[in-house]
Amino acid sequence: MQTIIHFANLIFKPIIDLGAPPIMLIVLTLIAWAIGVKFSRALEGGIKLAIALTAISDIINLLTTQYQSALNAFVKSTNIVNCYRCWLGTTCNHHMGFALYLILSSHYDYC
Repeated sequence: MQTIIHFANLIFKPIIDLGAPPIMLIVLTLIAWAIGVKFSRALEGGIKLAIALTAISDIINLLTTQYQSALNAFVKSTNIVNCYRCWLGTTCNHHMGFALYLILSSHYDYC
């Protein structure tokens, strides 16, 4: 049993160490190919997903490192956290909270 685990670690550990985008590329490609999609289209979908995951992680990384102080200042100056709580149902006299509520409720009414 230990030999099987060691062999599986030799194969899968380098792939896992690559991160989420390459793993999702492989997984999505194999799943799509297994359900009957042509391999070229399945690979195309996997590549698009890997690119999207890379972009999302880069944007999150950028927002949480480079723009963190600016975002904190924005939240503090606009009091947007309290206004979001207004939308959730607590009482608040902020006009921005009411505007946020109107924007969000009108968006969901027309979906």
